[in-house]
Amino acid sequence: MESEAEKEETLVEDVSSLSVDPQSAHLAFAGDVDHLEEVRLNHQKNMFSAGLVPEAHLAEIAPERQLAWMVEELNGEVNESGFRLPLLGLAQNEVNVSTSSINGILTLKLDLGEHLQRISMLPRGVTKVSTQWNEGWLSVSFEHSANI
Repeated sequence: MESEAEKEETLVEDVSSLSVDPQSAHLAFAGDVDHLEEVRLNHQKNMFSAGLVPEAHLAEIAPERQLAWMVEELNGEVNESGFRLPLLGLAQNEVNVSTSSINGILTLKLDLGEHLQRISMLPRGVTKVSTQWNEGWLSVSFEHSANI
C-alpha cells in the first residue's frame, strides 16, 4: 500500500508530465499558487482607487461627463435633451428611475434589474427629469431652468 506522501508525489509527477490533460495541469497550478488571488484583489483595489480620485474631481466640476460615462458604459446614446439606453433584456417593471437633490444638484439613480444600479449627477440647470419606455429602450429627458 502507498502512503499519503507517495500518493502526492505520484500526483505531482503525473501532472508535470506531458501526457496530462490541460485541465488537470491548470487545476494543479491554481492549487499551488494561493497568492495569485490576493494579488488580483490588490490590483483590482488599486486600479479602482486610482480611478476614483480623478473621476470624482471631474464629476464635481463637469457632472455632464459623469453622466456621459455612465450612458456610454450602458451602450446608450446621449443627446441634447437627455439620453437613451437599450434595455432589451429587461421588462419595464424592472427599471426604476428616481432623482434626489444633493446640495442643490439633481442626482439621477437608475435601478436596472436586481443587480445593476447607477447614480450620476445631472448637468447643472436640470430641474426635472421625465422618462419614456419604448420597445426596450429607456429615454430620459431633462428640463432645464430658464436661468441658465
